[in-house]
Amino acid sequence: MGEQDFILKSEGEITQVSLPVKYGIIQTNMWNVRKIDGSVQILLGRNYMETKIEIESVDLKQKTIFGYPEYAIGHNLMVSPFNPKSIQLISFPLTVEKFIKRDLKLYTKFSTKRFYPSTLPFNISYDFWIRQNKENNDLPGESDCEIMIWLYRHIQYPIGKNEGYVYIDCRVNGKVERFKFFIWIGRGAKWLTISFVMDPEKQKQEISVEIPVSQFMEVSKKLMENSIEEQYIMGIELGSEFGDTDNLKMGLDWVLEEYEMREHSRKVNLLELK
Repeated sequence: MGEQDFILKSEGEITQVSLPVKYGIIQTNMWNVRKIDGSVQILLGRNYMETKIEIESVDLKQKTIFGYPEYAIGHNLMVSPFNPKSIQLISFPLTVEKFIKRDLKLYTKFSTKRFYPSTLPFNISYDFWIRQNKENNDLPGESDCEIMIWLYRHIQYPIGKNEGYVYIDCRVNGKVERFKFFIWIGRGAKWLTISFVMDPEKQKQEISVEIPVSQFMEVSKKLMENSIEEQYIMGIELGSEFGDTDNLKMGLDWVLEEYEMREHSRKVNLLELK
């Protein structure tokens, strides 16, 4: 991909390394790991972000995914700002209704370069935390919600069970197509998780895709269990969940080549570093 401007690296007991960028933050976010034998790296260059993972073994906290190396805007699930500068983009937390009215579209171009073993579970996905109380810095509770949009899935399954599907028009490789997203709903912890998973017949290891994120939120409103007026979107996260607790040796290499927020005629290149 060319010369890197920055390299973030988690190894040993260093499980979280982060770098503020112009509109948000990039972080290794190995939240479920105590120690890494190997490394998790994020390489940043001019308008690209490459996630390179080579792990021999890990000491896990829980029997679930290893982590979620990511690009994040706004606030995290504990209501702490990732990067105060991102207020120039969107002033999170934002009510779900106000977020929907902005009619935002998120555009990515990404490619999965390699992974092993062939049975490695991983995804490339957006993550949105919805809190009823935007001031509460405790872990999310029963009244809160996590919404995920999976653009790519290999082996891995979302929390809960498949409750049907929805068709949403997306722009893929420059052409508008009607895409089926399967809806999974469940609780892996206290909060409700709603996951939209792109039809596996449509997903590709190399793709450019623009999603109308407001439409996903419109669908989610009907699936949430609490009054929508009382809920706030904390931010926007994009990354990759990965890991197999029965096979700790693994590798993954994927590249985010373009990432834009589009609002009417405005386009913001989120991969600008400064």
